[in-house]
Amino acid sequence: MQVRNVRWEDQEKTQILCEILFDDGPLAGQWAPYRATKNDPVNYGQILFEDLAAGKYGTVAEQGVTGQ
Repeated sequence: MQVRNVRWEDQEKTQILCEILFDDGPLAGQWAPYRATKNDPVNYGQILFEDLAAGKYGTVAEQGVTGQ
């Protein structure tokens, strides 16, 4: 999985917007938007949020900043 365009969605830093390139499944090979949250109802979203916030996929841009 690859991740790009990582940025905070809110000032409280409880949600991160990004795009994910999936390796397999119905979206394989396509970039798809994803919103990871601290309290995501899906366990995967919580794990991804923690990884993103920790910088595993690069620095999280401030709210309103876009780029790769």
